[in-house]
Amino acid sequence: MANKSTDQTPITLKSVLLAIFALAALGWWGLDRAQYFIARSILVAYGDVESTFRAAWFEWDGDLYAKDFNIIDEETGETVLHADYVVAETPGWFWVARNLFTKKRKHRIQVDRIHLELLNVRGHEELLDPSLGDLGPFSTDVASPFDAEGCKDVYHFSRYDYEALGLPPAEPKLVFDYDIDGSELNVEVSLEVAGVSTVRATRKETLLGGSNALVLDYMSTEIGGEHVEVVDAGFVKARNQFCAQAAGIDESAFVQRHMDAVQRLMQHYGVQMDADSMADYRRFARDGGTLGLNVAYSPALPSEVFYEVRGSMESLSQMTLRMERDEQSMLTRLTPVRERPLAGMDSRLPTWLLMEREKAALAQQEGERPDPTPVPTALSIAASVATAAPVVTAPVASKPAPPAPASEPVRAPASGDDDDWIVRGRDPEQLDWNALRPLVGKQVRLYTQHGGARVVELLEHGPEQLKVRAQLVGGNAEYTVRRAQFRYARTL
Repeated sequence: MANKSTDQTPITLKSVLLAIFALAALGWWGLDRAQYFIARSILVAYGDVESTFRAAWFEWDGDLYAKDFNIIDEETGETVLHADYVVAETPGWFWVARNLFTKKRKHRIQVDRIHLELLNVRGHEELLDPSLGDLGPFSTDVASPFDAEGCKDVYHFSRYDYEALGLPPAEPKLVFDYDIDGSELNVEVSLEVAGVSTVRATRKETLLGGSNALVLDYMSTEIGGEHVEVVDAGFVKARNQFCAQAAGIDESAFVQRHMDAVQRLMQHYGVQMDADSMADYRRFARDGGTLGLNVAYSPALPSEVFYEVRGSMESLSQMTLRMERDEQSMLTRLTPVRERPLAGMDSRLPTWLLMEREKAALAQQEGERPDPTPVPTALSIAASVATAAPVVTAPVASKPAPPAPASEPVRAPASGDDDDWIVRGRDPEQLDWNALRPLVGKQVRLYTQHGGARVVELLEHGPEQLKVRAQLVGGNAEYTVRRAQFRYARTL
């Protein structure tokens, strides 16, 4: 019987190096796919912004994560938004393995859903909306409307105020979810601050072509409506107690201050809300709970101009709004009125402080008048505007009349030790509103309060609005930009 051979193939240095090289190549390829998927998800959520992240890799369930996510202002180089971690969901390991060697440049990686989470989000002190347009003006650390209005010494509350407010420590979480269902796109964007407040915006969009959620930023849709809901988790009552105690007044008196400040803000921007809806908001500002606003657009808004158009006064005529409170819904009417600019709104001073200065300036003017005729106060002006301005229920068949020119703000003298009260110089390359007048007929890069920039052709320049033309997918669109939305512009 022959002996069996016991010889073994020796492990050579070459085979070891080949195995190490294969593992390194597979790891590099996996890292490349992880970075690509996260980067594409960020583009879907935020558009073409300058962003950075590091250490992208897979979680145990096939989802992807990265550290130190930042959105950078390309003009100043400052960090606008930071998140400690960003997590992008995937359909799982089988999907990851199937797409590991798919060509990314041709967008052959297919998904029906993008779900992106930003953990422990922190925004720049001047950032009004961490979603850059989807949620609206909600503070990153609070997620509650008009969070500090009525407080004399607070411009916006932040995470550093949680302890003073008696609220638990929290790490804000921002979530973007895009789900394709046939020819519909379901969008949900939420900012959750556990133990403080949550704001959530949802909308249904009609897809005009395409079915890959990973390239939604290339696709056109139409938006027929949206719903914004705020769920208070303790912030409102904590805010009322804190600000009332700081001012030496009771909470009901502070709630009235809060409402006065909100109404004064609305007058500054030239809009008025009906009394029933304001009463509903007052109950929320007093008790917390849940407050919702349902908006229907007729006709539907194209996605290319959605953020610009829905913030313009002209869009009121194609909106139907309903406020929801305590499971009840009521028609909400927003009416364009004459703007009453509040001096100092370009500073970072609390609205209530500016109102006190305005009141003092009015009293000083009244004392200097030679005749005894009283100067109209802010309250009497507001009352006269409210009674004189017609209430329009959106939508309406006829085009609304253009708003009357804004009145000049009553200016109070700035304190010598108040640096924020004095308007400082600007970057000489930035063009302000008046500098755009000679550029009618030319192209400029326009920056708005939504945080983005768009190259537009300037068609008309008025005292309170611009008419522009932008090149979009499939053609051009003309729309208006209100002065309140305008930040600055740059020449090309």
